[in-house]
Amino acid sequence: MQVEPTQRQEPTAEVLGFSLNIAIETLSEIDRLGKSFLQELGVESFDSTLFYPYQYRLNFFQEIFDRLGWPGLFMLGAKIPERVAQVFEKKGTPSTYLLVIEPYMQELVHLIDFQNLRQTRQALEKMVVLHNQELTLDSNRGLRGKDAISQWTHVEEPAEDGEIARFLLTNVSLSPLKFEAALRSNCLYCFRKIFPESVDLTYEFVPEKSQSLGLHHHCSFRLIFRPMEKGFTHATRWSMQLENIQKQLYKNALDFAFDQEKLVKEKAQKIDELMLNVLPRKIVDRLESGEKTISDGCPNATILFSDIVGFSAMSVSQSAEELVSLLNDLFTKFDQRALLLGVEKIKTIGDAYMVAGGLEGDGKQDAIRVVQMAIGMFTDLAEFNQQHQMALQMRVGINSGPVVAGIIGHTKFSYDLWGNTVNTASRMESTSLPGKIQISPSTYLQVKEYFDIQARELVECKGLGQIMTYFVHGHHGSQGGLEFGVTN
Repeated sequence: MQVEPTQRQEPTAEVLGFSLNIAIETLSEIDRLGKSFLQELGVESFDSTLFYPYQYRLNFFQEIFDRLGWPGLFMLGAKIPERVAQVFEKKGTPSTYLLVIEPYMQELVHLIDFQNLRQTRQALEKMVVLHNQELTLDSNRGLRGKDAISQWTHVEEPAEDGEIARFLLTNVSLSPLKFEAALRSNCLYCFRKIFPESVDLTYEFVPEKSQSLGLHHHCSFRLIFRPMEKGFTHATRWSMQLENIQKQLYKNALDFAFDQEKLVKEKAQKIDELMLNVLPRKIVDRLESGEKTISDGCPNATILFSDIVGFSAMSVSQSAEELVSLLNDLFTKFDQRALLLGVEKIKTIGDAYMVAGGLEGDGKQDAIRVVQMAIGMFTDLAEFNQQHQMALQMRVGINSGPVVAGIIGHTKFSYDLWGNTVNTASRMESTSLPGKIQISPSTYLQVKEYFDIQARELVECKGLGQIMTYFVHGHHGSQGGLEFGVTN
């Protein structure tokens, strides 16, 4: 879209579009950053002859400074003299800077006399006055509105050894000092372009003489004149300085690009870590490869459900923050154990915790690991109770069999399991006893050689009828029941 210019009666500061276009060109020199910045603003272009809020200019300066540092603003300032005459000619009010300064430069050649320093200093000071006068006029043609000014003044300072003259130039504007200091490199370019070859010069920002007063910033520069060294010209001096600045510019641009790449990698890593917190690695890889519908049949999975006994009653006397903190502490211990054993945490529902093994690989070995997980969970609960001086108990139920695993939904999706195996595992938990690990016959057949297991009895399970179940007391050789903090 084309940005609409502000109406003429708007009292706030404004700037001609050509200044904004030059800023965009400066950004565009590095990987077309200017175009991307415009897209971020939702803007296509600015009309060079129309006025826009001054804040746009400051925004562009900040963007250049953030991405390219002071060399970026220096290069922006160096572009201005090349463009300003063309733009003002189109507007019908051509720049008067060169029209006034260039004729005086011809006269200045004859006034420069190193044997007569007084005459030379007077001639140079007149040039400084003309420079300030015409640069003020030209700058103000590109501005309008409340507080929008650009005013140049000067003070002569005592010359030091080896110097012809020195002056302190101050510009008053709305631009921050760090912006104005680098931007006004165009003055150095102008001096180099039109000055007699016999006189060399330096033009440097003087921070100790600069200050901010209200909205306006008084940015000071020291202009020092010396005799030109043999073998040098203004063109070679400018070329050398420009080369150094360009090297620093592209170094800053590369550093910026590397920093951005690092940030992108860090963000991608964080996203990857977040994905792995809710999805198995193989599912994340498949989603990243572009798969839309993900479902797998797992012929011999082992599912664990656990539930904290009495947690609902305890929640009456605890605040929401305390409950969440307690659950997070306990479940973090469970998460670490699941990661250590290589079983997959599926989800938590309130104070219930669901784990699965055998979603891929050897189902029997995974069944063993899931039972080890259950035993370890009671160890974690005992440590939790001791740490928080509580007496919580837990029921655990485990079942093995075929399940379907997959992703549900496209937004806020989740990885879940379906099938009778899951329902039976849930029934194993709900019909278990506090402090007990209850397993189904299908799990018993896979793990009976590795654990101390006792047949319970036929248990009525809702929707499933009567099922023979078993209690796991621990590994072979452990003292039955004591590992879970309960008696037989």
